[in-house]
Amino acid sequence: MALPTNRLVAAAVALLVSAALVIAIAVGTGSPQAKGPSQAAAAAQSYCRHFAADTAVSASAQPWRGRYINRLYDYALTIPQHYVGYAPASAPARDLVIPLAAQPSALLRVDAAYDVLYDITAAGVHTRDRVDVALFDRLLSDRVEPFSLAGVAGGRYRMQVLCRADREPIVLESIIVVRNREIYRLDLKTRTDRLREDEALLEAMAASWSWIR
Repeated sequence: MALPTNRLVAAAVALLVSAALVIAIAVGTGSPQAKGPSQAAAAAQSYCRHFAADTAVSASAQPWRGRYINRLYDYALTIPQHYVGYAPASAPARDLVIPLAAQPSALLRVDAAYDVLYDITAAGVHTRDRVDVALFDRLLSDRVEPFSLAGVAGGRYRMQVLCRADREPIVLESIIVVRNREIYRLDLKTRTDRLREDEALLEAMAASWSWIR
């Protein structure tokens, strides 16, 4: 079955990002005289940067409340009551970000993408996350357990990470499934003192998940 053009474009972008990552690693390890990246450069390339408030939600993002339906990737879920989700203004969107708090920073993110890197399984996707963390940040702990989204088996992964630019660790929790060669994930970024209440929101969104077809 032919993929929609928008999915092919998204796949091409992901491949370019992966190629840039490989080049960065090669440059950093290829010469004995080469120095490591500056602290500012490392912070910019940190895995944690994907969850920074200023990069997660753009000024032009489209707000959503209640039931969110993504017809490009065939899923739907309910945004927790009293919260607002933000999708990229340029349609069709593949992701949705729900800010939970500013200080300490906490957010939920929904993401879907075609599996251009052939991770095949939720465990493979999480392994890539671990590798990305190890490049510039410090992985303090990693807990894994089975989990399903609307009948599709996957995993639930909780990493405690000390980001390169931070003094306090954060919790990055992901529910990941792979369906029809597409990766679906619910991500939570929070801190340990907020973990219980924010995990309840993550679990509520997971329980509300449904497949359009």
